[in-house]
Amino acid sequence: MVQVLSHWGGHTKMENLNEEYGFFAMNYRFWFVYKGETHTMDPHMEIPTAADLGFEEEDGFSEHPNAGERLMDVLGMTDEEADQAVVDGNWNRVRDHRDKFLSRTDWSQGADVPENIKSKYLTFRQALRDITNQSDVENITWPTIPE
Repeated sequence: MVQVLSHWGGHTKMENLNEEYGFFAMNYRFWFVYKGETHTMDPHMEIPTAADLGFEEEDGFSEHPNAGERLMDVLGMTDEEADQAVVDGNWNRVRDHRDKFLSRTDWSQGADVPENIKSKYLTFRQALRDITNQSDVENITWPTIPE
């Protein structure tokens, strides 16, 4: 279970990135590269059918030729490769979330920002950059947002 820090409207909470958000929920940008190709779904999952996605034949949606098969089987991945792809994909989601926090706090390093605010955010932003030094992607310790 990958958790991220969520901060909206003055409220901070932990959010589970592994919640079911639907097949095309790319908010967290899970992706991995295998044999030079980028994939955006857990390789243990079955490739969804048109019906899984809420489409019917009359919608003009073409069924994926491997619908219903696990992505790892289609790609010829071993169990170990698929497991590593999930770890890589989860780290990519953490990086994406981290990058959004860095972007949202860019204002804190402006020339016109008071030094006491700037220094608090400087520490927070460095802790965000260091997130990927942690050893367990499923148990990330997120830094506290400065008040």
